[in-house]
Amino acid sequence: MNNTNEDKIMLGRRDDNGILVIFDGTISRNRVAHLLKISKILNKLGKKVTILMPRAPIDAMIDIIKSKSNIGEIFILDPKNSLAKINKGFPLKEWILQLVQLLRIRHIFRTRRRVIVMGTLNLPALLICRFYGKRTYTFAGGFAYMSECSKALNSEDLWKIARFFKARIIYILELFTILFTNYLIVESKYMRKYIPFYHYTKGMISGKIVDYGSLFIEVDVFKPHIPIDKRENVVGYIGSLEPYRFVTQLVMAFRIIARTRSDIKFLIIGSGTLYDMVYTMINNDPILSSKVTLLKYVSHADISSYLNKIKVFLFLTESDGLPNTILEALACGCIVISTPIGGIPSIVKEGITGFYVSSRDPKDIAKHVLEVLNMPEPTIIRISLGGHILVRSYYDFISALNRWSRIINL
Repeated sequence: MNNTNEDKIMLGRRDDNGILVIFDGTISRNRVAHLLKISKILNKLGKKVTILMPRAPIDAMIDIIKSKSNIGEIFILDPKNSLAKINKGFPLKEWILQLVQLLRIRHIFRTRRRVIVMGTLNLPALLICRFYGKRTYTFAGGFAYMSECSKALNSEDLWKIARFFKARIIYILELFTILFTNYLIVESKYMRKYIPFYHYTKGMISGKIVDYGSLFIEVDVFKPHIPIDKRENVVGYIGSLEPYRFVTQLVMAFRIIARTRSDIKFLIIGSGTLYDMVYTMINNDPILSSKVTLLKYVSHADISSYLNKIKVFLFLTESDGLPNTILEALACGCIVISTPIGGIPSIVKEGITGFYVSSRDPKDIAKHVLEVLNMPEPTIIRISLGGHILVRSYYDFISALNRWSRIINL
């Protein structure tokens, strides 16, 4: 959207009620979901939200347009989409281009007192904010170096060492982000240990870390429509089909389970670089192909109905913050089996709201699933109810509203 006459009039005048939310050069539908939830919270708190973002995929833009009532204005960086053409490499070129673009619209920074920066690798935006003396809140759903390390670990090509080197550089750059920002918002206290150089810098940066910045789940939508004891024995996964999510190991575990118990079915919803491999693995196995439902895309409005078909929800990952998918699964009463990564330990409590598996060995994964399905029915009902109560009590909209009211008033 182009600058309006009102923006020109506002040049040099500060809008104390306005909050600018800035994306960096990479944007996905998942990140847009975070944005829309933050926008809804800020709007309820009486704040006027302005978004500054690169051009997004069409599905992400549709989500934004549908929620326009919570957003004041949207400014699109780089109409020619040149950022998207170069952001696959090292971010230096992207940052230079983004810094130039931000300087062209610097009046937007001047008229907003608070700025929320989405992501921990948006140094150009932080530099502009610091130059104009803005109060900045960096929202870290996770840390970029964790994703890069995971890509390196799962790489089998000659670029493995280069990927590890890139991960170390990003690790250092994210430290600069933390030093530049006024507040670093993480979704759980368990994320502190993943902050770059935290062991050495915690005395200096602990005052700017906000570790209660989790968002919310629509608990009136995500709830147990079907009681856990009335569901079929369905084991499911919903999320990206990427190596860091142990996707191929999950399919191999499903193969073991299918040959152990004939009454168990499987559901996989997601897309990603491993989709074709997963599709081939399933369809090349005559037993598995008859028991697995593989869906590439499902509308978010329908996710709750699918979660209510799942009894055991698997979410194994090497790199994550506080995954919304786990919160949605818990809210729907699924028994969650996950890995103790990122902020997940704040929601999955062993034997209370779910279970952990640390091994990526398909035999170990299958063993954990079978042990859960073999538990007494009262135990399954108790754990299902525990996860639902946790999400409804702490991750509903009102709870998130109270948390973010404290954040914005820091």
